[in-house]
Amino acid sequence: MVTVKEIQDLKAYLVDKYYVKLKTEQGEDQKYYDDAFNVPQIKEPARIARTGRASRLIDAPVEHIITSNPQAFREPKNKADSVSALRVSIELNRWLNIMQRMNPNPFKEIARNCLLRGEAWWHPVHNESWVTGKRIKTGLPVLFTTPDPLVIYADPVEDENGI
Repeated sequence: MVTVKEIQDLKAYLVDKYYVKLKTEQGEDQKYYDDAFNVPQIKEPARIARTGRASRLIDAPVEHIITSNPQAFREPKNKADSVSALRVSIELNRWLNIMQRMNPNPFKEIARNCLLRGEAWWHPVHNESWVTGKRIKTGLPVLFTTPDPLVIYADPVEDENGI
């Protein structure tokens, strides 16, 4: 049985130590990405040369990592399941093609957030046009957003092999 004191201690640890340090470090990383960090060692009359190298160190690999044709397949569990696996694969690939056309591209945003923040999220949001009004069933029944990890507070123990 978990006591109230243990819950309060866990809350204090997460809020006061874990998230404060994590979000502070991610904010510091953002300063380097934006090329707006402080350089107190350089004095007048010398000037700071803002080259934008940090953003290129993140953005260049993202462009190489992301494929222009993402694909998904489901292996059949047995011989009788092959038709079902083919249908699921076709539907998954239809979803991926629609997601690839979204702006911003969720695949690139996930890779960028992973490299810049060290964590990334896909947040599925209900598509209202599928169930309200004229029920326009174009696109997907859910929309995938990629919120900035600076505003997400995830449970630090809910991961699977670091994912």
